[in-house]
Amino acid sequence: MKTPDQWLDMLTSHQVRMTSGLLTIIAVLSESNCALSAEDLWEKVRERRPATGRASVYRAVEKLESFGLIERVHGVRGCSSFIPVQDAHQALFICSKCGWVGLLEGLEPDRHGLQMLVRDGFIISQSRIQVLGMCKACQELVS
Repeated sequence: MKTPDQWLDMLTSHQVRMTSGLLTIIAVLSESNCALSAEDLWEKVRERRPATGRASVYRAVEKLESFGLIERVHGVRGCSSFIPVQDAHQALFICSKCGWVGLLEGLEPDRHGLQMLVRDGFIISQSRIQVLGMCKACQELVS
């Protein structure tokens, strides 16, 4: 995962204007351990910078996703959410209650299947296993 400084370097090298709103959005995303919908992100950004508009957050999400800095994960509270981009081949656990995201160590996408696809001429840029469930903290709250 890239650091916030690496995000800024990449955006600056592509001549993206660094506004205080964009810097706040980057800070919130990089500090979060949860998948955030654009709406969740807007609410968290407004806690730090109340003047930030919803449209600004949606535009920033599109921009950050287009530069490969954040990626979309599905199934969290029924909508698309975003996390900082992880490694190219990864397995994620996503809590469907609180949105917490954790990497599942030792559980990798099927390398044999990927190798077969490459052999057949496909170019694979990313693969992901996404496991949805309830984290330990949420389980304790339910019990």
